[in-house]
Amino acid sequence: MNLHLNRMNLLVLIFTVLSASSAVYLISSTWNYLHFYPSLDQLQPFIPQVTLSGLSTNQSRIEVKVILENPQGYTGITIVNVYTQLYFNTSSTSLFQDHPLVTTQNPRIPLGGDGATSFLVGYVLGQNDTSTFTRFYNSNAGHITAHATFTIRLSTFLDAASGQILLTREANGSL
Repeated sequence: MNLHLNRMNLLVLIFTVLSASSAVYLISSTWNYLHFYPSLDQLQPFIPQVTLSGLSTNQSRIEVKVILENPQGYTGITIVNVYTQLYFNTSSTSLFQDHPLVTTQNPRIPLGGDGATSFLVGYVLGQNDTSTFTRFYNSNAGHITAHATFTIRLSTFLDAASGQILLTREANGSL
C-alpha cells in the first residue's frame, strides 16, 4: 500500500513541476511579446565613427560604423539586410545628396533585448567620386556631417505570417 502512495505522490510531483515550468514559460514568452512592438518603434541606429582611407589614390573607401540600439527587452529580432544611402553636408554645401552613395549589407546579426549591436557599412568610391570627395573634404575638414538613411530588414516570429519587417531610420555622424 505504501508503494502505491509513493507512486501517486511521484505522479503529483511530476505534474506539479510540469505545470509550474509551463506557467513560467508562458509568462516569460508573454513578457517578451509585450516588448515586441515598443522595440520596433524604438530601434535606433547611431553613427559613432566615419573613417576614410585611400583619399590620395584613385579609389578611396569610406567606412561607417553603425550601432543599432534596442532599448526594449524583446529578444527575437535578427537584422537580415541593411540598405544604406549616404551623403555629406556642411552648413553651406552638400555632396552626394542628389545621388547618395548606396550599399547593401547582409549581416544576419541577432539583436538582443536591452542592448545594441554594431556593424560596418563600407563604400568604395570610384576615381571621379574620390576626386570630388577629396576636394570637398579638404575644403571643409572638421565641419562635415555624414547623413545616412537605413532601410533595415528584420526577421521576427512574424516571418511566416506576414513576412519580414522593413524599417527606415536616419542617423548622422561627424566626419
